[in-house]
Amino acid sequence: MKKNLYFRSVYKSSQALEDAVLGSTLRLLSFPRTLLEVFIRKNMGERFFSIGTATLLLIVLAAFPIVFGPQLQALSALSDTGRNSLGDYNSMREMNAVMEARNFGGSSRGFDWGYFFLHHFTWYLFLGAFYYFALERYKEIKRLPSVFDFGRSSVDPGEIHPRFWEFKWKNQSVDIRMIETVLEPLFFFVIGVILIILKQMLGYLIVLSSIGYWMNYRIAYFQGDQFIMDTIDEMLFSQEKANAFIADKDPSETNGVRYYGRKPADPDTRRKVADMFEEDDNLEVN
Repeated sequence: MKKNLYFRSVYKSSQALEDAVLGSTLRLLSFPRTLLEVFIRKNMGERFFSIGTATLLLIVLAAFPIVFGPQLQALSALSDTGRNSLGDYNSMREMNAVMEARNFGGSSRGFDWGYFFLHHFTWYLFLGAFYYFALERYKEIKRLPSVFDFGRSSVDPGEIHPRFWEFKWKNQSVDIRMIETVLEPLFFFVIGVILIILKQMLGYLIVLSSIGYWMNYRIAYFQGDQFIMDTIDEMLFSQEKANAFIADKDPSETNGVRYYGRKPADPDTRRKVADMFEEDDNLEVN
């Protein structure tokens, strides 16, 4: 297949920064996606799911309530007073008194283990379940055909849970795009909201992760759409080269293709220039 150098230089080069930002964001959002996806997917590719990433998430999230426990308890103490903001306190002394009541602000009574167990038991229960399923996904990868023998794709997103395929919207079956960008993140979002209502800190983690999950797949589909449109546009720029550049026809006659820039006045010279717009793509796959 020939590649159109004009299209790639003029149109695709302007997308370089956007592609870099989206690529970095996509990699960052793979963390919240991994946190949830192990529960509802299986047989994922070894570059799509990483046990190293899962282990890192386990360590960081296990330390989070311990490191930030005092701050979380202080915020809870403030909310328990029925006041909406720190500005409602008449003085820092009054605010510190509330914090002292919950064993913070320098109190000698120490860490409130009762509060910690009540609000974070589900957090660690979730982390235990998460790592168990992460290990199961890792075992599945070891049993699957080798990617080096072309047995499967290393970026296979895995098998979607059959329950999602059974869902119908307005008596119509849903497609995979709706499952990945709506149903799966919405499922976890609802669970997170319920846990928040029950005053479990885990709920906030799941809600934030579900939003990251949604954004991850939205960006992935956006990038996929952009790639397909780039491919179609590049084909059109090659097909309409004679009409759009050499004959200089209106875009309404060239499927919207337009070559920007000054053109040689002589048609034969234009043709010679246009012949340089394309280059053979040497990559061949049998």
